Amino acid sequence: MASTTWFAHPERDAAIVPLDGVLLGPQAILAISSDIAMDREDERASEALENILMLGYPNGLYDRVNFTPMARRGITATPISLDYEGKPAFCIDAATFPGCSGSPVFCLVEPLLEPPTGFEVLGRRLLLAGVVSELHESRAVADVRLVEAKTGLEFGMKNSLHLGVVEKARTITECVDIALASLRLRRAPRCSALSLAKTGRT
Repeated sequence: MASTTWFAHPERDAAIVPLDGVLLGPQAILAISSDIAMDREDERASEALENILMLGYPNGLYDRVNFTPMARRGITATPISLDYEGKPAFCIDAATFPGCSGSPVFCLVEPLLEPPTGFEVLGRRLLLAGVVSELHESRAVADVRLVEAKTGLEFGMKNSLHLGVVEKARTITECVDIALASLRLRRAPRCSALSLAKTGRT
């Protein structure tokens, strides 16, 4: 049964809710390990351009038989190491549409050619960079005039620029910390996810 208690971030558009044994159709909810969530150290170690993977439901689309979301690839449009517009966010160049809000965005880090023993390829290649919060659109305006009546009508069309704004993973982490503090719990210390991915350290 799902908890009805939400833990919202005091400054950012993000919140979490504890889930206990929740099922969605035939599929159980799978958790993303906090070990692959990027922190400030990971952000500083990231490249100016990174390959990303986004999972979501663009325009409400998903596989209605297997209950799987749509996956899309792209790149970062602004460096993860910088706070976009002074906020804990960055931009991605990927096909983002309404319905993508809340979609997890993963940074794809190439593994070493000969990884050492214990190197988990999947766990080290996919690093949670954040979640989509907004998308940039352009608006084309047309002016239609009825000459006889001397009246006019203006209408517009919105076009996606395929640029999404992503709340950084540390915003999610802060929400988790808020929940843990409220529940009087503490998280275990963790290593840097990106350093593990790029150096292969265990």
